[in-house]
Amino acid sequence: MNIQSLSFFVFICLFVVANPQQAIGSTLDSLTAKIVLEENGTLINIKGVFINQSMNDMDLSYQLVVQRIGNKGQSDTNQGNKFKAPKQQEVVLSETNLNLSVDDYLKISLEVRDGDKLIAQDSYTKGNLVTQLKKAKPQSQNNTKQKETKSEDLELDGFIINATRTKVGRDFYNYFYNSWSPPKGAKNYTITIKELPARGRITRLLVKINDKDVVQRFLQPRNDLIKATAEQSVRIIQQQLRNSEALNKQLINEDQKGSGIF
Repeated sequence: MNIQSLSFFVFICLFVVANPQQAIGSTLDSLTAKIVLEENGTLINIKGVFINQSMNDMDLSYQLVVQRIGNKGQSDTNQGNKFKAPKQQEVVLSETNLNLSVDDYLKISLEVRDGDKLIAQDSYTKGNLVTQLKKAKPQSQNNTKQKETKSEDLELDGFIINATRTKVGRDFYNYFYNSWSPPKGAKNYTITIKELPARGRITRLLVKINDKDVVQRFLQPRNDLIKATAEQSVRIIQQQLRNSEALNKQLINEDQKGSGIF
């Protein structure tokens, strides 16, 4: 190696050491997280996809969050897991189906991490959040002064959270949500549909109101059974909320009588 070649080699080595971000940036540019949507009428299919165009196999993790707000309240789906991303390949991380009304607000976010480091992300939003929150909690007509309503100033009375992991669990959740209508007067509640460990092809599901376990079912991967069980669970949860609301009213009336307030 002559002196000119040696000098050029040393320059290249010093440039790479002095600019480590160059190598990292080129690697991240080859990693892509993507939300893929397919709409068929009111049915929307959501896929979380990761594309590894680098020359290295990778062990990563993902988090896919789907938030829907409509006339039936708020629904949150949170799916995540570890996965392997082979080099030069595309991986489907998660897939779910939703029945979306025309006026529903939908927000989807996908994050892919290498350990604690965020390496790729994507997001999608449809609809108007403020409009939906106004429908859920209209402003009092007694207010003479109108001011601009921000989303953080508004709340919803009911939440439905999806904590399932398998297709059976997600199907149960979708049937439950589509059959759900909140009882009159019910407020300040959170319904959580949670999937618990089970053996074989059996899926174990728990439906909770706030921190109270209300319904527990073991399901086989049969669509008719999943739908019937979800609809039955809706009726049970609705009745529990009616009972709670009636009890709250009774306690309030007793307190008012005791204090002389009528």
